[in-house]
Amino acid sequence: MVTPSEIAEIAGVSRGAVTNWRKRPVSPPFPQPASGTQGKLLYDKADIIEWLDARKHGDQSASTPDSLWTALNKLPTALPATAYGELALALCCAHSLRSGEQAHADDPFGQLRELASAATDRDPAWTIVAEILSEHHAFLGENDNGKAVIAALDTIPDTQLSDAVDTVLHRMAGPLGRIAGYGMNEHGVTGSRIATLLAALASDARGTIYDPACGIGETLTAIAKTRTTDPQLGDVRIIGHDINEDAIRIARMRALLVDVPATFNATDVLKEDPDPELRADTIVCEPPFGVPWEPAISDQRWAYGVPSPKNADLAWIQHALAHLTPSGRAYIITPPSTLYSVVHAPIRSALVKRGCVESIILLPPKMHLHTSIPLAVWVLRQPTNPVDAVLFIDASDVTTPEKHAHTWLTTGKSDEAATALIPIVDLLANDSILNPRRWTTPHTEAHPETVVARYHGTHRTLHAALETLNETTTPQLDELTTVPRITTIKELAEHGIIAIELGKRAPTSQSNIVTARDIREGLPAQSGRSAGKDCTQAGDILVTTTLPINAVIDHHGGRTVGPNVYRIRVNDTRQCNPEYLAACLTGSWNTRFATGGAAQRISIRDLEIPLVMIDEQHRVAATVRQTQQLAQKAAAVAQAASDVSSAILDMARYGAS
Repeated sequence: MVTPSEIAEIAGVSRGAVTNWRKRPVSPPFPQPASGTQGKLLYDKADIIEWLDARKHGDQSASTPDSLWTALNKLPTALPATAYGELALALCCAHSLRSGEQAHADDPFGQLRELASAATDRDPAWTIVAEILSEHHAFLGENDNGKAVIAALDTIPDTQLSDAVDTVLHRMAGPLGRIAGYGMNEHGVTGSRIATLLAALASDARGTIYDPACGIGETLTAIAKTRTTDPQLGDVRIIGHDINEDAIRIARMRALLVDVPATFNATDVLKEDPDPELRADTIVCEPPFGVPWEPAISDQRWAYGVPSPKNADLAWIQHALAHLTPSGRAYIITPPSTLYSVVHAPIRSALVKRGCVESIILLPPKMHLHTSIPLAVWVLRQPTNPVDAVLFIDASDVTTPEKHAHTWLTTGKSDEAATALIPIVDLLANDSILNPRRWTTPHTEAHPETVVARYHGTHRTLHAALETLNETTTPQLDELTTVPRITTIKELAEHGIIAIELGKRAPTSQSNIVTARDIREGLPAQSGRSAGKDCTQAGDILVTTTLPINAVIDHHGGRTVGPNVYRIRVNDTRQCNPEYLAACLTGSWNTRFATGGAAQRISIRDLEIPLVMIDEQHRVAATVRQTQQLAQKAAAVAQAASDVSSAILDMARYGAS
């Protein structure tokens, strides 16, 4: 059984397209639900595949790297969902062995299995590929199932096989993967920004590269791929450890696909060091955060202090140091608490005192798939090659640190992030707190001359804002003589006075798209005007119905209305003033129609509008406009006063006068 969301994944379309197929007449008719509830319909996967094939949908629209995913997803349900990723990898690995040899018409799947078996004689690392293909031969060999998959595989150039696998792994980490219980998110996903960052930091690494929590090998694979594009970097030896055996199987095959020598073992490195003699030139690690564990006090790796049993974050750092060569570097990801927590202070101080901490980079929020907190990168070296100062880089406001981090560490400078080189003695005197925000200061605020100039500038802005506010008169509304008739948006639409339309998901390349956020924060400046029947016209009202309700007038038109935004067009301005209507939509009386939990919404058709005579609508709209302008001027005064207060404190802090 598959849900509408999974159907969208299979077909390679948006969820909205599946909704249209379900609700609108199509030929052939869309399959009926096999089971489920109105809130979660379930469809027979075989029926869906047959319907898609009848419409010739999916293969024609799929890009080359997507074709393998599309073919695998059309297989009957006899294939366990958890086997998708491993099977895709095994197929691509074996396919890379064909070296231009034509596929066997009778049994192309069996041909790949034989190639993998032959490769096993030359290199035991291929054993896993041969085993997986043998396991699925009864299902995919000598029948149309295997032929269809191999046909899709044949459309993919060897240079894109790795991309095809990444597509399958990425999809398995999505809704289908979660439903299947694949659990791959726990051990890394393709396209991880953290993996991209670590690979960039280690982009010029040579010798042995080690990841003690490698997962599916995303970081190590990214590093290995740079070797295929830049031969001058020389050969490397890749070693990966992880506690999850399924993740290790995937990592092994990914290494085969990029043709880089690699050794992967499933082991719990914190429980017992699997290779005490291992020394690596570069270590990268994105370990699980805050994991409780059972430390062995006698373990030689905990030379800087035994980490708390409640939290193994600093155990990963010490494990890396224990396996570095004298001139090696380690790049370890941790949560920010390791930088300043009192619990971690003794070990932090020992690391700093021995000169092991070369740099700390504070990353922006949402770099990691599972948390929005700003993570940190520890750059470590052996105490045999110590530092006497730590480079702090506050990249918490940098949009793409993965593009700049290597340069920051190479030059010790940054145009994008605040940096500071702090002597070890100063750090030790301050409890070895390693939060970059503690030690870095934006350059524009550090110079007394700049601080004084900022003070005078903010003072002038405040003076101008006060003058503008003082010139404003208090809005007054003359007495209204009309008893309002309470109507609704639904009724106005039924009588043709207004027209309502909900925005659609537009291509990201399209300009002037209005989002719900734009309605809340104010319409952005336009870059030209869009044309078409779906675009706004001057005077259209744009509304969001998640509390609090927001409504704005598009005075220029030519915008495209995005998802979750309603467009109301007043067809009869003799009966309804658009500005008055927009103001009434946000009236306090309409909040009682809200439904839902954390994000309460209101049906736009339920919103009540108190209709009065058109001339009184004009007067109410004008008065509301004046009060809104007054609020904007008052907000400008408040902001200017806050800026002056901040500038005064900066003058005291930096000795400016």
